[in-house]
Amino acid sequence: MATIDDSFDLALGRLGLSPSKRDMIAIEGVTNAELFYMLDKQATDDLIAMKSMGTVDKSTKYKLLAFQDWLHEQGNCVSLDAFTVQVMEDHVEKMKERDATIDKEFDKALSKIGLMANQRDAVSDQGIPDAATFALLDKEAMDDLLQDPELVTMNAFTKYKLRALQTWIIENPGVSLESYTLERGTHQMSNIKRKESGLEALPFAAAATPELAEEKEDIEDEKEEEKEEEKEEEKPLEDAEPSTPAESNKESKGLRLAKVSRTAVLRGHTSSVRGLIQYERNGKGYVASCSYDKSVKVWDVATAREVTTLKGHSGCVNAIVHYKIGNTSYLATGANDKCIILWNLDTKQTKRLKKHTSDVRALDIVTMANGDVLLASGSSDSTIIIWDLKTETAKTTLTGHTSYVYAFTSFKYGNTPILASGGNDNKIILWDMNKMEKFADFVAHPEYIWTLINFEIDGTRYIASGSADMTIKLWALGNKENPVQTFTGHYGCVNTLSFFTQNGIPCLVSGDSKGVIQFRNLKENTLLTSIEHYSSAITSIAAFTSGKSYLAIGHFNEIEFWSE
Repeated sequence: MATIDDSFDLALGRLGLSPSKRDMIAIEGVTNAELFYMLDKQATDDLIAMKSMGTVDKSTKYKLLAFQDWLHEQGNCVSLDAFTVQVMEDHVEKMKERDATIDKEFDKALSKIGLMANQRDAVSDQGIPDAATFALLDKEAMDDLLQDPELVTMNAFTKYKLRALQTWIIENPGVSLESYTLERGTHQMSNIKRKESGLEALPFAAAATPELAEEKEDIEDEKEEEKEEEKEEEKPLEDAEPSTPAESNKESKGLRLAKVSRTAVLRGHTSSVRGLIQYERNGKGYVASCSYDKSVKVWDVATAREVTTLKGHSGCVNAIVHYKIGNTSYLATGANDKCIILWNLDTKQTKRLKKHTSDVRALDIVTMANGDVLLASGSSDSTIIIWDLKTETAKTTLTGHTSYVYAFTSFKYGNTPILASGGNDNKIILWDMNKMEKFADFVAHPEYIWTLINFEIDGTRYIASGSADMTIKLWALGNKENPVQTFTGHYGCVNTLSFFTQNGIPCLVSGDSKGVIQFRNLKENTLLTSIEHYSSAITSIAAFTSGKSYLAIGHFNEIEFWSE
């Protein structure tokens, strides 16, 4: 039987579902929040209509739909603890208001072609509540509609489905949208293709003929070709200047990013990849990944093959770091089971550290001047615990955040080791690790901070913060005016950041909850390129060198290697 994620199970319990009903959801393959968040309306309706769920009252159905809507709104990058009773009630009211205003047939037709609830809301908010209005849109109006922030990352195939639906409505005035089945949609797309090729449209009755089947295959082939072309055009590091924004590259003092392509796809995790780190051991390069499937996997960089799977956590694994004590390599992982596990990669022995009272969300390594190696762990209990990794014991607890701690980055500022932390209270706090005390804090974003990194450019130390407000901010240490830069352009929560240099040019790569990756030249603060073809959230990115330059990209349950 499928095993349901503990946090997801608690959230479902909050909606009023009994354990037996939650078990049935798990048996249907919906075992965690991310899978639930990915269900479209049709699949959600099917789930709620299961025989075992038949006694769910209308109020509970609204709560389920509200929960899914909230997950999508948050970009699925927030602790489920944040789904409070008040949040649930607010979203239930939103769903009820939506039901009262939108044309249900039109809404159902939009769900058939893959639009999520918030995307259908975006269509309605643009003044298109029904099929009749939708049919009146000309190409320019349709293009304007697709620029809505909720629709702008829609993939080419779904846009094509939208066009097919509109064409069908125009060609079948007065016909109920209940008649618009998936088969009719496929037939409609086929006829659009035939007309573009100068061929006559086929009647729906001929949909099963070999000719139409061949036409359907042609469409599928063309879609695949278009996807490949998009990938070629959007490769992040390309000799040719990207078409957008071309000017920024022309002005970048000879910057030419290396020829890089996707060289491997690493599959093995069964749920979202939440962290990626690279390290060297015995002269070889490895990448370690942690996942919501409660496992840790180690991959050989050179062969792109799985080396081992580490199991021991009973909850989603949120964070991972590598460190060394003497010549011995270790991994440390933190999870929703409130536990940290230290994994000795040489002896295979493990040590559990337990002191947090809620999920462990963030980890970082701090090396002191005397050689001591410390581990910082941040939790949904709002505390930071500092652990001595030589003795494997807690050293102190830092308090200052008022909500979940999601992110760390550490560095030396002069001779002082500094730990920066960020989280659900929208603050960045800087901690003096010699004194084990806070020396600065500030509200950095209007919404929670999900990721932090640091780097140095021309002698200035910077912190970069990524937030649910869809922005990235740069903070220059020692500067009176901060932030020194705010980058916009993402369409969802900024989940991950990584820094690298190319031909001496400092670059920042970022990924968001809508599946968008962006590359920026930090010398000139310009956008180099934006890749928008991923259908799931970008959860982790690591830029590193192991013989040659690599990017490791985590999205849903896959990891991609991009290299020269």
